[in-house]
Amino acid sequence: MKDSASLGKAPALRRWPCLLALSLTCFGPLLLLPEPGFGADQALSRFSAAAERQYTLGNELFKNGQYAEAAAAYRQATVLNPRQPLYFRSLGDALLAYANATEAEVAYRQTLVLNPHDGRAYDSLGDILRQRRENDAAIAAYRSAIEAAPSLAEAHFYLATLLRERGELLESMQNFQRAIALNYPPPEAHYQLGLTLAAMGRVEEAEDTLGRAALLFARVGDLTAAAKAEAAQEEVKDGGRARRRREERQRPPQTSPLLTR
Repeated sequence: MKDSASLGKAPALRRWPCLLALSLTCFGPLLLLPEPGFGADQALSRFSAAAERQYTLGNELFKNGQYAEAAAAYRQATVLNPRQPLYFRSLGDALLAYANATEAEVAYRQTLVLNPHDGRAYDSLGDILRQRRENDAAIAAYRSAIEAAPSLAEAHFYLATLLRERGELLESMQNFQRAIALNYPPPEAHYQLGLTLAAMGRVEEAEDTLGRAALLFARVGDLTAAAKAEAAQEEVKDGGRARRRREERQRPPQTSPLLTR
């Protein structure tokens, strides 16, 4: 999903880091107050180093699946250094991981206050808005994500999905194609692109794309999705045949040249 989500699994941590993260939320700033005679630069350096330690702890907790404890560590990092957007984005990721979307949205918005060009924060904000069915706002967030980070495949995919719902089929198709080029999970991207092509009346392309999706689903062992893609492909074929029959019936009959003499 995001930076902290991509850290992978790690061996189980001891209990004390979790307790440390929670206790420092309340008492950390008091423990880290500079001693008399400390200069401003020294104090800032001390707080920054402590914030980075909390951020590192949060990453370890996150990769171990301890999302609430990770959020506590990331939150402490934001207290110690409230000018670092990465801490707020990581806090948002942890909050979202244990279904606290309301606070996660606040964290992502603060990330964007500090760094208006954080594509991943826009992408995650778009996910929250899309799940709330605030589609116009979600579309705007995904557009901002792509503008800031054009290689975000997820942003292209979900933007394409919302645009198709709104009837903007050409741009939807283009974003599905871009998601595929960026290696968004190919079976689903091909399947959704095929449906979009079918809605555009591009029957042959839709058939080919849905067939490709069925093969890719089967290759990864998702036979239910493969059957769904094959059914969609057959539906497109039937629709194409029906359309050709209608066109033939509507075509004016051709008169033999011999009969017109």
